[in-house]
Amino acid sequence: LIRADEDFRDVAVWYDAFLTPGENFNEEIETVLNQCNLMAMMVTPELLELPNYIHSIEYPKALGFEKAVLPVEMVPTDPEQFRNFCSSSSDLAPAPTPVKKEEAKTVTDRIKAILASGKIVLKKKGDDPEHLFYIGLAYLSGTDVEPDRELAVSLIKRSAEAGVIEAVEKLISMFTVGEGVARNLRDAEKWQTTLCDILTEKAEDSCTTENLEKLCKALNRLLDIREELADDKNLIADIAQKLVEYAERLRSAGSPEGGRYLLFGYIKQADSLRFNFAEKKEIYLKAVRLCREIIKEDSFVGYKRLLVSLYIKLGEHTADPHPWNWFNKANQLATVLEKEDKSWHTENCIAESFLALARYSAARIIESPSEVKRHLGGDPDRMILSYFELAVGYFSMGKALQDCFQTRFAYATNGLGCLADYYRHYRKDNNTAKKKYIGELTELEWLLKYYPCPKVIRRLAVVNM
Repeated sequence: LIRADEDFRDVAVWYDAFLTPGENFNEEIETVLNQCNLMAMMVTPELLELPNYIHSIEYPKALGFEKAVLPVEMVPTDPEQFRNFCSSSSDLAPAPTPVKKEEAKTVTDRIKAILASGKIVLKKKGDDPEHLFYIGLAYLSGTDVEPDRELAVSLIKRSAEAGVIEAVEKLISMFTVGEGVARNLRDAEKWQTTLCDILTEKAEDSCTTENLEKLCKALNRLLDIREELADDKNLIADIAQKLVEYAERLRSAGSPEGGRYLLFGYIKQADSLRFNFAEKKEIYLKAVRLCREIIKEDSFVGYKRLLVSLYIKLGEHTADPHPWNWFNKANQLATVLEKEDKSWHTENCIAESFLALARYSAARIIESPSEVKRHLGGDPDRMILSYFELAVGYFSMGKALQDCFQTRFAYATNGLGCLADYYRHYRKDNNTAKKKYIGELTELEWLLKYYPCPKVIRRLAVVNM
C-alpha cells in the first residue's frame, strides 16, 4: 500500500522479515521502534487474541517512544474489540481509528497527515543521480526496504544514464554475473563502452595518472568482454589501438601500470590482426621485449605465464618459418614455472605449451616426418600422443585446483577436444575419439547450464556435428 504512492519511494519500511536468526529479537525490535517515525499495525481478528507480542511489547513501546501508530484493517474486525485491545495494552494514548486496506489512498493520505503534523517531515523524493544510485542499491539488496529488483535496476540505470560512474560500474557487474538481472554480456558490453566514453572525456579534460589508469583499466575490460562475445576483429582492433595510445601516455607519466596496460594493448592489437602476419609478428615481438623488461622489475609469475603465451602466439599465428623454436621456448619456460607456482593458472599454462608442441607435430608429421623425427626422436607418434596426454593431464590438474569456467572450458576443448581431434584425424581411431568427444560434451553441457556464453555454444555445435 505504501509503495503504491511514488512519494514513499525513498521511505525505509521495516517488518519482521528483516529479523536475523541468532539476534536478540527484543533488542532489535526495540531499536527499530526507537528509530522509526511511524508504526503501521495490521489489524485482523487474530491480532485481538491475547496474549500476543504486539499487545504486550510492540504497541506499548511505540507509544512509549512517542511514535505515531496507524492501524490498517486487513480483514473486517470488530471496532469495539480493537479499542479494548489498544486501551488494555497502553493508556498513553487513545486508540487510533483503523483505515481499511481497500482504501489505499486513504492509507497514504493518513500517513502524510501524520507526517505533516509537525513531528515527522516527509522528505521529497530525490532525483539527484547519486541519490538514485544509493536508493537503487537499497532496493537491490533489501537494505531497510523490501527487495524490488525491477525498481532497483530502473533507479540504477537512471543514475548511470546521468553519468554516475559508480552506477555504470554496478550495471556492468550486474549484467556480467547476473545479479538482480539475467546475465547478459551484450548489456555488460554496452555499459562498459559507456564507462570508457565517460573516462575518456575525464582523461582528456584532466590528464592525471589516476584518470589514465582508470581509463586503461576500463578499455582493457571492454576488450575482454568483446573477445568473449567474439565481436568483429575490427571493433576489437580499434579499442586495442586506443588502449595502446593511452597506456603509452600513462607510461610516459611514470606509472608502472602504464607498462602493464601497454603490454595488454600490444597483445590484443596483434590478436585482432588477421592476415597481416608481418605486422602481427612485429607487435608480438614488441610485446615480448616489453614483457621481459617488466619481468626484470617485477617477478610476478603472471608476467612469466604471459611470456609463455606470447611464445606460443609467435609460433602459431605469425607464419614464422621455425615455429618449433617458439613452442619449445614456451614449454621450457612453462615447466620451470611449475617449481615456482602451483596455481591453476600455471597448470593451464604448462598444458598450453605441451598442446602447442603436440598440435604442431601432429600437423607436420604428414608433410615433413623427418623434421618431426629430428625434434622428437625415434618414435614421434608416441611422443605426440604423450604431449597431448600431458596437456590433458595439466588441464585436469588446473580444474582440480580451481573449478571455474576457465579451467573447465580449457579442460574440455583444449584438452579432451584436441585429443579427440588427434585420434580422429591423425590416428583414424574413431572409437577412442568418440569417447573423448563424449567427455568434452559432458563438460560443455555443464558449462552451458551455468555459463551460456557464445564460445561454449559454438563449440557445442561443432562437437554435436
